[in-house]
Amino acid sequence: MSLTWHGHPDDLITVTGMMIGWARLTQQDFDMVEKPDGDHFACRLEFYESKPDEVPNMDEWVTTLAFKLKD
Repeated sequence: MSLTWHGHPDDLITVTGMMIGWARLTQQDFDMVEKPDGDHFACRLEFYESKPDEVPNMDEWVTTLAFKLKD
């Protein structure tokens, strides 16, 4: 499952929570294990698409989140 965010990277915590909530609501399970120290994902990536020298304003950055779903 992937999502593209247009905005400041500091907001990614909230965006990630929304993505996880939407996945639960739509009954799409991530490939992960819940443990006492937190969730352990098989694969969870953040791709920072913007180049800081080309897009100095972090509010204009583009980031793609990609989480592996269960097979």
